[in-house]
Order: sequence, then C-alpha cells, then structure tokens
Amino acid sequence: MLVDTELIRLVSGGDPEAAGHLVESVWTDAYRIARTVAADRQTAEDAAQEACIEMLTSLPRLRNPKAFRAWFFRLVVRSAYRELKRGSREVPVADPPDKSSSEWRHDHLREAFASLPRKDQLALVLHYDYGFTSDEIANVLGVVAGTVRYRLWNARRRLKQLLLEEDQERGDSHGTL
Repeated sequence: MLVDTELIRLVSGGDPEAAGHLVESVWTDAYRIARTVAADRQTAEDAAQEACIEMLTSLPRLRNPKAFRAWFFRLVVRSAYRELKRGSREVPVADPPDKSSSEWRHDHLREAFASLPRKDQLALVLHYDYGFTSDEIANVLGVVAGTVRYRLWNARRRLKQLLLEEDQERGDSHGTL
C-alpha cells in the first residue's frame, strides 16, 4: 500500500474527492488486515469501514505522513478487535479437501495458518505480506519488538510442525517446508 503524501495533505485539508481516492487506495489492505483479526467477512468489512471512517476524521492529526501506513494499520487492528468484542459470528470449518497434492497442501497450509492464534497470524501477514519490520509491527500492535519476533518465530515453528505432522499422516516422504 503506497499512499501519496500529497493525497494525505489534500484529505487533511478537507478535499472530499481526495478522501474517496484515499479510501479506495487503502480498502483492500484494510479489509485483509481486518479479516486476519476477525475471521468472518462481515466483521472484517465492518471493521475496515470503521477504520476508514476513523482514518478520515483523525488524519488531520497525523504529524508525519510517512508514518501513514503503520498508523492506519493500527487503526484497522483496533477496529477489528472492537468489532469482535461487539459480538463475533461463528465461521463454519470446511471439510478436508479431496484434491491433488499441491492443491491439498495449499489448503492445508491455509488451515494450519487459521489454527494459529490471531495475534500470530497478524504478525505473519504484516511481516510477509506487507514487509513490515519487527519494530513496525510492534508499533501497529502496541507491543515491544521482542514480542513480535517471538510471535513470528513461534508461528513459523508451529506451522512447520503442523505441516510435517500432516505429511507424516498422509505418508508423504518429502518435506513441506
């Protein structure tokens, strides 16, 4: 997500057209981050909408436009947790797929990822999908960088363990990771 500092300046100055462009430019990332926190689509959409509204109303108080990305993701994470507290919806778990090995492995990786604690999932997404450093993730999540590094290490270790166990159950002789 790259956001032009000029666009931020225009939105901060009250330009409604610029506000629409800004929301369009951040929506996909807002939804994706919210979906990582809140597994169901409706809660994630509500959280992303609330974060975008909060972004537009709070943007004039953002001191450093270069910090926009981490600042906005922090709004999204907080909004998603608020939506979860309002009342989470149950998400049905799908039956195991009956697919080719590569399709099955992809689906199993997704299931293994979903079994991780939400905070670990969020750290992985921010790190691998958005390229955030441990310090940047710590800023978004409101924790110390050491906690982020531990969550990343633990999540990778757990994913590897789950995938290796599943490979052993399937009788696969080649490793997953």
